[in-house]
Amino acid sequence: MKKYLPILILLLAPFLGVSQASLELEVAAQLIEKGNYRQAGKVAQQAYQKGNIEEKIEARLLQAKALDKSANLFNRKKIENRIELLLMDAYRKSEQMGMDSMNQVVNIMMKDMVDVDMEKPTPPLTAGGKAAQPPNIRDIAKRKIQEFNSYNDSLNAQLSALKIEKDELEQAISQLTLEQAQQQLMLARKEKTIDSIAMARMQDSLLVAAQEETLQRKEAELALRETQRNRSFLLTIGIIIIAGILFWLYYNTSRKNKIIDSERARSDELLLNILPASVALELKSKGKADARHYDQVTVLFSDFKDFTQISSNLSPQELVAELDECFQAFDRIVEQYQLEKIKTIGDAYMCAGGLPEPSEDHAQRTIQAAVDMQNWLRLNNQRALCHARIGIHSGPVIAGVVGARKFAYDIWGNTVNIASRMESQGMPGEINISQATYELSNNQFQYTSRGKIPAKGIGEIEMYFIKE
Repeated sequence: MKKYLPILILLLAPFLGVSQASLELEVAAQLIEKGNYRQAGKVAQQAYQKGNIEEKIEARLLQAKALDKSANLFNRKKIENRIELLLMDAYRKSEQMGMDSMNQVVNIMMKDMVDVDMEKPTPPLTAGGKAAQPPNIRDIAKRKIQEFNSYNDSLNAQLSALKIEKDELEQAISQLTLEQAQQQLMLARKEKTIDSIAMARMQDSLLVAAQEETLQRKEAELALRETQRNRSFLLTIGIIIIAGILFWLYYNTSRKNKIIDSERARSDELLLNILPASVALELKSKGKADARHYDQVTVLFSDFKDFTQISSNLSPQELVAELDECFQAFDRIVEQYQLEKIKTIGDAYMCAGGLPEPSEDHAQRTIQAAVDMQNWLRLNNQRALCHARIGIHSGPVIAGVVGARKFAYDIWGNTVNIASRMESQGMPGEINISQATYELSNNQFQYTSRGKIPAKGIGEIEMYFIKE
């Protein structure tokens, strides 16, 4: 309960009929007795701001006492200076009062502080045997008491002089007539009125100065807020512009990347139309494709019967349309059996099995592709180009890419020449294979032996027709 007593006193101040400053001074005194010097100093400062002259003097003395109680050896000098300033302010306030009673109050309070300070323990001796005098308020208080006493004596002397002057004035007034006394009284009232007007003007000037200072401070705050708002606006605009630029760059880059990717995909697709996938990949990564030797592949050649005569009877558009239809069908069959289309020359169609990736059943797949080609031509016999010779031979070849522009994947070797001879020595609507291909086919088809037939530039070759 004692802990909350100061707070309770402050709350009941409006109902007790006493001033707020007086109650705060009482609270500050109780806080000093309880040892709460820091809070006592704060409460005394609040009383100083609210009280009259007497309460301001008492507040300064309580602040000095609280500082003196809370001082230690480390901050004693700093506290001593602060106490001296508080005492000087109390002195000036008592001087403004010009009353003997207030001087006596100040003297009593100062003596009380000196008596309290006398109770402190005797300081230890120094190396020279003299007592080390720690800084305290005793000397300051004594000096101030002497100053107050001297000032009190001076005031008493002035009071005596004023009494003498008063007696002289009373004697002079007694000698004045009633009319003169009234004039003197009116003059004194006018002088008092003038002094009051001057005081009011001075207060008005101070009030105007304070209002101007407040107005300037508010204008400065408004200017600072306006500056901050402008900065925020400019920063927001800058962020929006930067974000727009970044978005535009991102969008433009994405669009260009999409175009590049589309063109790259298109070029890759075109490249795969003329080159095997593995060769195209090597060409893209190295800028060239190395030639490769294959020990065993199967090469297929085909051309159409009487093509020269047929071409003379058809218009160029009709002839190209006929060839395009046939070769598209051949392309689908070649892709179905995983063969590699090499090229077309005029009405000749060339493909091979077992490359670019080697395989063991290249001969069987190539023969089956030839069978499907002949069957497709028979089913579409209403066309002008419906009779073709197909020749097949198996053996070693060299494969690679030739040329720097409009390059093409091609194969070379005697195997290619023999396959061409097998086609030229064949019959329309038949599939003519060599002995080497026959041996690799593992008897998966029905054959008709043709015996040894001479081939131009090569000699006699054992040949076989594939039966349907």
